[in-house]
This record gives sequence, structure tokens and C-alpha cells, in this order.
Amino acid sequence: MMDPSKRRQARAYDAHADEYAEGVAVIHDVNFGLSIRGWLPRVEGKRILDLGCGGGYVASEVCHVAGRVVGLDISLAMVERARAEVRAGNVVFGVGDAEMLPYGDGEFDVVLSYGTFHHLPHPERSFAECFRVLRRGGLLLGFERNKTDIGDEFDFWHEVLSPIPIRWLKPVKEALRRRIRGPRPAGVPEHPGHPGLRSPGELSFELRKAGFEAEVRALGFPMVPFFVSKGSHRLYEALMEVSRSFGRIRALRDQQMVVQIEARKP
Repeated sequence: MMDPSKRRQARAYDAHADEYAEGVAVIHDVNFGLSIRGWLPRVEGKRILDLGCGGGYVASEVCHVAGRVVGLDISLAMVERARAEVRAGNVVFGVGDAEMLPYGDGEFDVVLSYGTFHHLPHPERSFAECFRVLRRGGLLLGFERNKTDIGDEFDFWHEVLSPIPIRWLKPVKEALRRRIRGPRPAGVPEHPGHPGLRSPGELSFELRKAGFEAEVRALGFPMVPFFVSKGSHRLYEALMEVSRSFGRIRALRDQQMVVQIEARKP
């Protein structure tokens, strides 16, 4: 039984499913695919849990080499999208809680997570559950946002382009968000935010506490404001190139980055 706070979270993600699908469709082609394809040699023939599967973007990339893929998401709307998009015979999708996995011990060879843990209220609980459902020698592979990334798609650009302290720009940011995304319809829940943001050190500590042998490293580019691109691959690619340029500056790289997780169950 899902607790009330998780039910509210599920309703919020259901309400924002279209918004995510529009933005992530661009990232999938430009960014997701490049990152996920690096996992392919390590998942060939394996039993895979796609944790926080969303619309099936990870599953669509790995299903042709994997033995079996199980996608899990708290949002029924996202799971329905995944089922419609990915029709491979070795893939199934279901609704569930990443902090209380509905699977047996040692059921999977690999857990894949692309930007899931920072959405969770208690990512450390999910790490423990991932450890439990992996076989001995199994892998947890993922990409996460860094806690030292300001935590919002627009904030990176505000921080870099403006000498004004970031808190002074909140009203501007919100106005920009409303203009890009449009007004929030009546009755649609607020986005639940990113309560599980962690720094690389915190991620490493929590993964090891769960029992993993873990390597957590920062990649040299920040998250790009994908909602700004509104479906434009060309604009997204241009923003990514600007982001990578900023990421080559050491001071910015230390503060603005994506974190790669590679963890093994001994």
C-alpha cells in the first residue's frame, strides 16, 4: 500500500507527464542515447531493472541487447506512455515505489537509473532496495544531478550570466518559467521538486552504506534547461555545447555537473 505522500507524488507526476515527455524527447535523441549506449556492452543478455522508467527512454535503448527489461515508475501516466512506446517482447512496465521495490532478492543483474534518485524523498532507501534485488556481482549504473548544481533548469544560466545573487532572480525565473511552460491549469498539482539531490560525496557515502562498492564521478558539463528548447533539437544541441564550454572552466565544473554512478554488489 502506497503511503499518502507517495500517492500525492504519483498524482503530481501524472499531471506533469506531458511536460516531461515533450522535454525528454529532445534529450533522449541528443543526450540520453549517447550516455545509455555506453552501457550496452555491460547489459547484454542481462536481467535489467529500469528504475524510474518514465516514458521508456532507457528501455528503448537497451531492450535489443538485454535478456529482459522490467521498467518501474510511480506514475501510471508515464508507465502507460512507456507501454505505448516500447513494444519489445522482452520488456514489461509496472507502477511501483522505487523506495519499496516489489521484487524478490537477487532478481536482477543490473539496475539502470537515469535521473531518478534526485526525485525521491529518501534515495538511501532506494539504494538499499537496489542492493537487495541485485544478484551478487550485480551492477547499479546511473546518472544523477549534482546537489551543487543549483537544482533548477534555469538557475545554471542565471548563476553564470548574472552577478546578481541567485535569490534575487527568483521572481524573474518564475516569470520566465510561466512564459515558457504556460500557466498551470487549475487542479494540476505542483511539481514535487527534487528532494533527493545529493553531492557526489553524499551519493558515494549512501551507496557504500547500502553495501555497494561504488564509484561516483562528476562529468564536466551541467544539466541543460531542456524545457527552454521546447522540442527543438537544434536549440538543445546549441545549449549543450555552451554548457560543455562552461564545464571546461574548473570553478564551474566543480559546481555544475552531472554525476555518474557505477556501483557493484560484492
